[in-house]
Order: sequence, then structure tokens, then C-alpha cells
Amino acid sequence: MLKIPGIGVMVYGANFVNGCNRMERIFSGVLFLFLLAASVAGAERSFHVLVADIWSGQPVSAAMLIMQGDTLHSNDAGIVRISGDCASGAVGLLQAPGYFKEKVKCRDLKNGIVYLTPVNQTPFITVVRSRISSQPLNIPSHQTHLTVQSQNVVAESIADLLEGQSGLFVKSYGPVGALKTIAIRGMAAEQTQVLFDGIPLNNLQLGSADLSQFTVDDLSGIDLYRGSNVILGGSGSIGGSLNLNPLQPADRLKIQSRAGYSSLKNKQAGLRIHLPWNALHLRTLFTFAHANGLNRYSTQYFGQKVPLRDRDFRQNHLSYQMIFAPSSLGQFKFFITHFKRAAGAPRAFVNPGTETSNRARINSDNTLTYLRWQHEQEKSGYYAQIYARNEWMTYSDPVLLINLKPLHSIHFNKEQGLQARFHFSPRQALLLKSGVELANQAIVSSEAGRHKRQRQAFYLLADGIVFENPDALQAFHLNGGLRIEYYDRQSPVLLPALGADFSYGHTQIYANAGRNFRMPGFNDLYWVPGGNPDLKPEFSRNVEIGARQMLPARQWLGQFEISAYQNTVRDQIRWLPGSNGYWTPKNISKVRSRGIEIDARWGHVNGLHKIRFSYTFGKAIKKTAESANDRTIGNQVPFLPQEQWSLSAQTGWRRWRIGTSIRHTGFRFTDFSNDPNAILHSFTTVRFWLRGEMSTGAVRIRPQLSLDNAFNSSYEVLKGFPMPGRFWQLGCAFEFVGQESAGR
Repeated sequence: MLKIPGIGVMVYGANFVNGCNRMERIFSGVLFLFLLAASVAGAERSFHVLVADIWSGQPVSAAMLIMQGDTLHSNDAGIVRISGDCASGAVGLLQAPGYFKEKVKCRDLKNGIVYLTPVNQTPFITVVRSRISSQPLNIPSHQTHLTVQSQNVVAESIADLLEGQSGLFVKSYGPVGALKTIAIRGMAAEQTQVLFDGIPLNNLQLGSADLSQFTVDDLSGIDLYRGSNVILGGSGSIGGSLNLNPLQPADRLKIQSRAGYSSLKNKQAGLRIHLPWNALHLRTLFTFAHANGLNRYSTQYFGQKVPLRDRDFRQNHLSYQMIFAPSSLGQFKFFITHFKRAAGAPRAFVNPGTETSNRARINSDNTLTYLRWQHEQEKSGYYAQIYARNEWMTYSDPVLLINLKPLHSIHFNKEQGLQARFHFSPRQALLLKSGVELANQAIVSSEAGRHKRQRQAFYLLADGIVFENPDALQAFHLNGGLRIEYYDRQSPVLLPALGADFSYGHTQIYANAGRNFRMPGFNDLYWVPGGNPDLKPEFSRNVEIGARQMLPARQWLGQFEISAYQNTVRDQIRWLPGSNGYWTPKNISKVRSRGIEIDARWGHVNGLHKIRFSYTFGKAIKKTAESANDRTIGNQVPFLPQEQWSLSAQTGWRRWRIGTSIRHTGFRFTDFSNDPNAILHSFTTVRFWLRGEMSTGAVRIRPQLSLDNAFNSSYEVLKGFPMPGRFWQLGCAFEFVGQESAGR
């Protein structure tokens, strides 16, 4: 064998190199797998944390977390992404503008949610620019904010959503389509002011607002303010204020519809179309809602089943909204809504004979429109708007003859107004708000004649933090304001308000006092026969003290609130029989209302499991005599319950929810005599519901089934107006959301 020197060495060297290459590849593979496993493990160790406001539950988008030398920030949804593991005992610092600094441990972060406590509960000081300047700000008090669009698919009116709220009583004259008004803290319906985006809606003749005329389809939320409020004050706000917030147009194509049917032979349908044109900085929203039905149910009369008549109705609701935002600081808004209804207007049930003559009809045709320019900056903002509202109504009763002719009343009310509101925050702990309101009011009525008047109002409010101790989570907040109202041929009305609250960690104590009033309605002044043009305004003084306690427990959050109030009204208007045989209104009554309101809630942050309880105990007592021999002083005001409570709960699995609500209303006297034989008995109603959600492509479907008055209680909210027994409702909502905005 020929051996060539060096060849063997070369072959050996090649083998050695090949072996090394194989070893290198194996080592590289092992290293790659190790790094991959490490990265996967690191990815598994990373987690997300939601930073939320402990009072409102809303995400905090400007939070900063300092943990183990890293500085992390929450996004617009309040989410902080923590990449990598942290020791369970590691302590970090969480802070955000307007909130107390919080020390948090890693094991708390792994619960998925952490809470920050605002320096002041009022959200306007925490973040000025993110709040719409039209959003009301009042003194610290008992408030309720309801999110409408997350409620039931088959809710017919806002009265359905308000039932069960503490301190509030819904006066219902029947089922869907019937008149529904509210009384807050023992006050009358005309002493509660209802507004739409800050625009007053109370009927100019009657003074009250019919909640059955407002659907939930074009609303995003409802704000319930009990007691004084200089911004949403003014005539009719003696008991409190109710502000309806319109739904905002979406920034991408969205189509939503719903349909429902009930065993009372009632039907409903709704449609919403969000159509944005981002290239033109334009967003629009079209809303339509329709409902009609027979309201077929019966009542009992000494064991006899009596079918009720004249409860049918038919109503349509149409609205259009357009927002043009040429810049990030300013926007134009145009809104118009129209409501039309034709329905029966039955008299109170007395016996089967009178029920057969129930043939009265009522027709309503109402329109509201406004145009607004709004400008927002970091520390200041304003908006100015003009509005007009028209209310047309006819009431006919072929059985009731006046001057040998069947009754046929025609009423037309109109109001045009201008509102301008400003806010300015010179520093983080101080916010100033002011506004001017001008309005022309007029009526044309077959019974009250032609009349008009002007209204002017101005208000100024200061909201500030006078003491703060971040280390101890303490803050003292002071709020004060003054509202001035002027009507034709009336002296200016001064309405001061003052409030304060003290926060200590998750506890808050608040108190307030204020003055409110109500101008007589046009019917009080000019109704023929009986109107009294010499009536004076009603005035009230109210005080309130309350406490809130937040109860965070990992992914569960609870809240307990209790408040006590007193509201005293003088010169209250009462219609009384006169010497000429006609009823006429007089300023003679003094009423004092006192009570306690309790609200408690507990729920998981995912919104799947929650429970809520509310309780109200209150007495509205007559304090002055109406005549020389009046023996009703010290008696309870009729038709208002002393006690109410509500309990609701829900749970679910995956995309299904099931829930129940129980509502109890105590007995009510039917007159000032407080005769124990002249009462409306207490009642309890139970409702069960089942709701699901499923998706197919870009379409989301939400079916719902509910059983109302499940145990078939027989009851009346007001004397002579029986409510339905057990009935079921079936509904379904559909939603399509586009991927991109239209117009691109």
C-alpha cells in the first residue's frame, strides 16, 4: 500500500473537523432549544394587569408602575404589561395624576387588577380634558350613574331601568305605553327635573315629565342626582335631577337592531346605524324605535275577573345625530329627536260597569333639536348651544260632555333656549365652572289659553381640594356654588349650595346643603276655570350626610353607601276646592321629607357575577294646616311609600347570563287623612331573565327571555290603575361591526 505522507493526517483532520461541526450543530441546537424554552417560559411569566379607579371601576390610562427598577405605563385601556417574573414579595410603586400613590406587591399584581384611589371622588379634578364639559358637576352627594346599553334587550323606557334605585319612586299608571313619572325623596313628580343632555324636558303646563316617552335606544347613560345641584338646578329640581346622556356615534360602521314580543300582545323593534366618515371628520348616528300593543290583561273585582279596556298604544321614536370634529379640540354637534304616540288614556278602575265606558284617547307629538359648538383644551373648555323643543298633545273623551260637547283638549307647548357653559382648572386641585341660560317659554291651550314668559339663569361653582396627605391617603374636598334664576314679573331667585367630603383610604364621608325652588306651571297659573295667577314659587332647603366604603378583594370589588337627608318645602302648591265649586291652587302647604338610603353592591371585575341591594325608608310629612279645622297636620303625604327595597343578582357561564330581581314597595295612603282603611297594600314583584351572546363572523346575536311578576302578584302603584300579572317577554338583538370606517 502506497502511503503518502500527510494524507492520513489530512483525513484525520477532516474527520476531526466534521466531528467538531456536528458537535457545534448539536450544541447550537441545544442552545437554541434552551433559549426558546427560556423565552417561552419568560412569555409564560409575563402577564397583564388592569389599573382601575376604585370608586368608578373605570380604567386609569395614565398610570405608571415602578417595579424592580423597571418603569411601565398603562395604555388607554388601563392595561400594564409586565414582561418577566417578579418575586412574590417584591414591592413596587403605582401612581397616576390625580390619584394617591399606592405601594403594590407582585402577588397583588398577579390577581389581574389593582385599584387606585382618587384624591377626590369628583372625576373632573382627576382628569379635566377627558370629561365632556356638559357633564354635570354638583356638590358631593348621593348619586347614581346607570350605563344604559349594557341593560336588558327588551327594556321599553327609562322608567324600567330606574325602578329599584334608592330614594326614587316610579309612579306608574299602567303597563308599557302608560304614563310614568318619578318622585325623588318624597317629593312630587313636578318637583323632579328631567333633562336631556342638560336641556330641561318637564312639561310647561303640568310641570312633570312622562318617562314613558323616552326610550333607551339613543341613550348611553342616566345620571340620577338627589338633592341640590346648581348646574342642573332651576325650577322643578326640589327633589333632585335626572339627566339623560345621549349615545355617541361610533368611529366605525356599526349596525344594531332588536325585536321583542310579550304575552301581553305587545311588540317592539329598534334600529341603530353608526355611519362615520373619517376622511371628513364626521360621525353620524341614526336611531329608530317602534312599539305597539294591546296590553291584554285583567283585574279582580270581588272574585270576578274583569278584562281591562283602552290600554292599547302605538308609538314611534326617531332621532338623528351628527358630530363634525375639524380638530382634536373642537366639534360641532347636531341632534334631533321626535316622539309620537297614540294610546288609550283610561280613567281609574272603579267597577266593571265604569270600565266598559273607558274610551278616552291621548295623542302626543314631541320634538327636540339642538346645535352645539364645543371646545376643549387641557385646562379649560366651553360649549354654546341653541335648542328648541315642541310638545303637542290632544286628549279626547267621548263620554265626558262639556257644554253638551264631548271633551276634546288641544295643548301646544314650545321652548327655545340658549345655553353656554365654561370650565377652567387653573391648577390640578381646583376647578371652576360657570354658565348662562336663556329661554323663551310659551303655551297655546284650549283650557289654559295663550301665554308666554322668559327665563334667565346664571351659575358659578368652585370645586377644590383644600387638604391632601398622599402618604396617609387623606384628602378634604370643598365644593360651593350659587345659581340665580329670573322669570318675568318675579324677583330673582338665589339658590346657594355647599358641600364637602373627606376621604381616608377607601372610605369617604360627605355632606351638603342647598336651596331649590319650583315656578308654578302654566296650568297652575292660567287653567280655566280655577287658575291662580297670584301663586308664588315653591322653595325648599335640603341637607344630606352620607358615607361610602369601597371593599376591594383581589378580583372582587364591593361598595357600601348610606345617606340620610332632610328636605323642607314651603309655599307648596295644592289644588283645593273653592267656595265657587271649582278647584283652585294655593300656596299653603309645608312638607318635610326625611329618610335614609342604603346601597350595597358586590361583583367580580369580569362583570359575570354581581349582586346589588338598595333600601329606602322615608317619610314626607304635612306640616301646615289647609283650613281652620284641619286635622291632617303631621300625616304622611299620600301615594308615597315609607319603605322600599330591591335585590338583584346575576351569574353566568361563558357567554350566558342568568339573573333575578326582587322589588318590594310598602303600603301607601290614598289621602291626607291617613285612614288605615284607605291604603294601597304593599307588594313584591319578582323577575327572572336569561340572556346569551353568540357570534358568527362580524355579527353578534343576543337573545333574551324574561318572566316578569313571576309569582303573579296583584297590585296597584296608583289607586285605580291595576298593573299586569305574570307575563313573559322574548327579545333578540343583532349587531354588525365593520372592520374599517366608511368613507375611507
